[in-house]
Parts: sequence; C-alpha cells; structure tokens
Amino acid sequence: AYALNRLSASEEDVLEAHLLLCELCRKALDRQLIMVSGMREALLEPAPERDLFAWIRPVFAPLATPGFALAGAVAALVLALGLFFGLSDHTHYAPVAAIQLMAIRGETPAIQPAREIHLTLDAFPASGGPFKAEIANASGQQVWSGAISSPSLDVRDKFGPGAYFVRLYGATGSLLHEYAFRVEARK
Repeated sequence: AYALNRLSASEEDVLEAHLLLCELCRKALDRQLIMVSGMREALLEPAPERDLFAWIRPVFAPLATPGFALAGAVAALVLALGLFFGLSDHTHYAPVAAIQLMAIRGETPAIQPAREIHLTLDAFPASGGPFKAEIANASGQQVWSGAISSPSLDVRDKFGPGAYFVRLYGATGSLLHEYAFRVEARK
C-alpha cells in the first residue's frame, strides 16, 4: 500500500519510522517499488509488436519480386474463377442421371436433378438421319435442342423439377417420336 501511495499520512509516518530501523522491510519495499515502477511504465508504453513470422521470412524473401507477385495474383484469379464457374449452382445436382425413354404413352419415367442427363431413346430410326432432337418443358417452351445421330443423348443443361418432352425430328423436319420424362424434386 505504501508503494502505491495508498496509506494515510499517519500510517505513512508509522511505516517510515519502522523502515528507518528495519533493513529487511526496506529491501522488501525496494523490490515492491521496482515492481510498481515497472508496471506503471508498462501501462504507459505500448507493448512492442512481435513478428510471429520472422523465422520464415528469409525462406520466402527471394520470391518477393514483382514477377512472383503477378504470377500469384494470376493464379489466385484463375482459382477464384474456376471455383465460381465450376461450383456455382452445381452443388445440389447429382453428377449424372440416366434414363431410357419409350416412344409410347404410359408411365412417365422420373429422375433426380443432375448436372448431366443421359437419355436413351427407344425406337430410334435405323436410317434416315441426321436427326434433330429438342426438349421442351411442360408449357411447351424449348429448353434444349441439337442434332443427334444415335439413340443416346447426353444433355448438360440443368433441368429443374417438372415434366419434359423429347421430340425427335427427321431430316425433313417431320416429327418422328415424342418421349416424356420428369425431374423430381430432390428429397
């Protein structure tokens, strides 16, 4: 309390009288005053910043050139674009869904949403190609079209839940077959 100036005047007088006679208490007080002084200095001065990565800087110092910085920035940009275009909105689709479609009315086969749909068209004409295929949604809006030469059709477009119709046209543009499938909502 004396080192922190927390004693009353009468208590200080008593302690100072004792300190004149007791060398042990004077040494203890000296230690306390050094500690209090050090604490006050530490509170007044900002703590020195520690460089936590000083041990590794010499390893990477040769790489700290403008050329390496530019290469790192380009690599980071390529990685970010790859992640954006490669993963955006694909995370809830399965990689591939396969389905065989029949050209007759009846049960409409169903698949889960996928990034790629592999369709096999039954009753595909053996000759007379090239053929045109188109896929339309339940409202008749075309969502995909392309030329095909075999009964297998791989479509990479995303199809949301709903009914879809595959129409197969001959070389003259006449409708040869119509197929149906549906994409079910993910469970």
